[in-house]
Amino acid sequence: MATNKTVKPSGGDYTSLAGWEDDIEGDLTDSGIAAVVCYSLNDTTAVLIDGWLTTANDRIEISVDSSAYHGGKWDGTKYNLINNTSRPFKVVEEYVRVTGLQIKGTYDYGQHVVNVYCVTNTSDIRFKNIIAWEAAASGTSAGIAVGGGTVQIINSLAYGGLVSTSSAFYIYYGATAPIVSVLNGVGCAHVGYGVYRTSGTVVVKNCYCGGNGVADYNGTMTMTTCASSDSTGSAGLQTIAYSASTGAKFVNISAGTEDFHIQSGSSLIDVGTDLNATFTDDIDGDTRSVPWDIGVDEYVSGIFVPLTGVCG
Repeated sequence: MATNKTVKPSGGDYTSLAGWEDDIEGDLTDSGIAAVVCYSLNDTTAVLIDGWLTTANDRIEISVDSSAYHGGKWDGTKYNLINNTSRPFKVVEEYVRVTGLQIKGTYDYGQHVVNVYCVTNTSDIRFKNIIAWEAAASGTSAGIAVGGGTVQIINSLAYGGLVSTSSAFYIYYGATAPIVSVLNGVGCAHVGYGVYRTSGTVVVKNCYCGGNGVADYNGTMTMTTCASSDSTGSAGLQTIAYSASTGAKFVNISAGTEDFHIQSGSSLIDVGTDLNATFTDDIDGDTRSVPWDIGVDEYVSGIFVPLTGVCG
């Protein structure tokens, strides 16, 4: 039997996402989807998705209620997971879908804010509308790190690493060489890299990486209409400034208050590739239109309406 639970500060089934995981973990074979919906809460317990037996039909689904959704930029009044350990949110299971979480890591030494590790490539792991903020005072390693498995990352933000090896999206060899797609992502403000691939098969489409100290894209990967603030992006989409006034024209790039929605006149508007076969919306729930915009936000002239529907 599928399980549908809630995480709330009071009146729900659990008061932390880790509490749900610890209680429900087990064999899901022929049981259906184990789903949990998070409500507005400052959640401070690290989450480890481990100890399950899953299949494509009997999988784990984690999302947030519409009232608790971040709206495309960090919002501490909504559901947020903040933890000072090396892996605030770690997945070592085969079939997992995570939508709408914002996760902040404050650990100074070798941290991956979101980490997939030691998963076989028969897996199907999907992250959508994720914010991974490396907010340590020093150190840190990666916003979203994948060391195994078949993983899809859509409409997701990673920013803030402070050491020369830090990366917004880091793809490396764990127990297996991963197969990773990063679609309409934004990876910015790392002292190290935007997308850094050391192993595996990596496909990157419609991404923007900028303001990274070493390189915006590094390593062998298949890139399609990916923009950069340096010379590593796709042809014709290089040297697009990481700025709120020119180039990418994000709403705000000030450290700690970043807002990666784009403004009128952004160089990221109408220069992306149509990915409608995979997904159709942006981080706000706005429908993507052809030609697509690069990054998490599809610019809509004259309006900015944060997502109001349930994530999932």
